[in-house]
Amino acid sequence: MLIEAVLDDVYDKFVEVVDAIVCRILDKKQTCYIQQILQSSHPFDGLQHLKRVKCCKTQEGSVLQTIICLKSQLPEEVTKNHLTLEDLFGKDSAPEMACLLGKPCVVQVPVSAPHTRKQFEEASVYWPVHFHEDKRITNLLNGNYFNKSQEASITRHMTKALEMAKVGKSNNERAVGAVIVDPASDAAIAAAYDLRCQSGHFLKHAVMLCVDLVARSQGGGIWKPQGSMEYLAISDVTGDNTKTDSQPYLCTGYDLYVTQEPCIMCAMALVHSRIRCVFYGTSSPDGALGSRYKLHLQKNLNHHYEVFRGILSKDCETLLGT
Repeated sequence: MLIEAVLDDVYDKFVEVVDAIVCRILDKKQTCYIQQILQSSHPFDGLQHLKRVKCCKTQEGSVLQTIICLKSQLPEEVTKNHLTLEDLFGKDSAPEMACLLGKPCVVQVPVSAPHTRKQFEEASVYWPVHFHEDKRITNLLNGNYFNKSQEASITRHMTKALEMAKVGKSNNERAVGAVIVDPASDAAIAAAYDLRCQSGHFLKHAVMLCVDLVARSQGGGIWKPQGSMEYLAISDVTGDNTKTDSQPYLCTGYDLYVTQEPCIMCAMALVHSRIRCVFYGTSSPDGALGSRYKLHLQKNLNHHYEVFRGILSKDCETLLGT
């Protein structure tokens, strides 16, 4: 089973390039001295992801090239004509630089730092770049983040969400089910299915009901259970409803399993309730966690959670479509 992490778009981007001005280093022994000059004359601002010097293999052997600056940093009237060292360093410094550097030429270099090994390999075709691999991101991209035991647990909880969706469907509701799990005990603490049709309440999405059930178990909640029409097959959220210091704030540290990708309203409710992680089965055209938006990755939010999709996706799609 492929469990896909819903990550920032930066990990899927193709390498973008920009024109840069480079010169051949005539004497390799002068490389450090040349770099000192360039640091003063052409600071490497915004280009720290690039290595300033590149070793090129030619028929004459290996030669070194160095980046002077981006083409866009030069006046337009200069770049329209054949570039000279005088254009780059000024009339007074050009004679000295002519002893150190060859004629300027234009090459393409990566615009930004690579975030994945694939991007690193693509970027290196153009120009050497710095890259520090994030093993966690690599495992997320390769689908190797969860071990077999964790995958079995994820499947079990999504199966429970599917069971809730089936109950909802049998009651003429939308076939969407949700389960909130405490990963510390690997036990479901709330479960619900969509109740918008029979209740006539457009806020009663399966996710919203689950969050409200957790709030109720902590002495809060806004919707009172009214038999099977409102809440059905809820796992152990009754009992002492008095909130204690040992209880988390709403869904802090909890995971959500839902058969269909949450909408904007539900995704934002999960931010406010401090959910830890969301697993969903099938995507939605208006989904907020990967399809239309990636709300969980908005940097201006004060809480973020991880999102994974594709769990029992075929079963979830089939149930919604029948």
